[in-house]
Amino acid sequence: MITNLLSKDKCAQCQICCKYSEESRWDAPGFTKSELTYALSKKELPFCEKNGLSYFDLIKVGENEYWCQMADSGCILKKQKPFKCAIWPFYVVEREGEFAIMLSDICPELRNSGIDYLKSGIDEIKDDIRRTIAEHPELVEINRPHFRFIMYL
Repeated sequence: MITNLLSKDKCAQCQICCKYSEESRWDAPGFTKSELTYALSKKELPFCEKNGLSYFDLIKVGENEYWCQMADSGCILKKQKPFKCAIWPFYVVEREGEFAIMLSDICPELRNSGIDYLKSGIDEIKDDIRRTIAEHPELVEINRPHFRFIMYL
């Protein structure tokens, strides 16, 4: 969804969004029913359900390192990524009674980008984001201290 801001090649090389520590496992993507159906058509895996979303176990690859099951030199889901992955490093949170777009400071490509540049990229997809959140309010995230406010939807 945000390929207007991030190049697919740079994302595939970095894959920081597919890596987790013990402390960041909360950030693993939850899948809606339709996203889960598609993911299971690509890779049959056990999953669990929590708060209206489905989750795959992460692969432990080191003492404090985990990987997403869908990561393999890029995401095997291609353009059909779950919402959370499609808009990453952005998050939709509730802030002051409204939905807001926040940016995680984890993404090395966008963390130092100017607000106008980030807003221009979100402007192109905010109607899709609104529609998705209206259909799946369970996708709204908890606001975290390392998130930077970008705009209200």
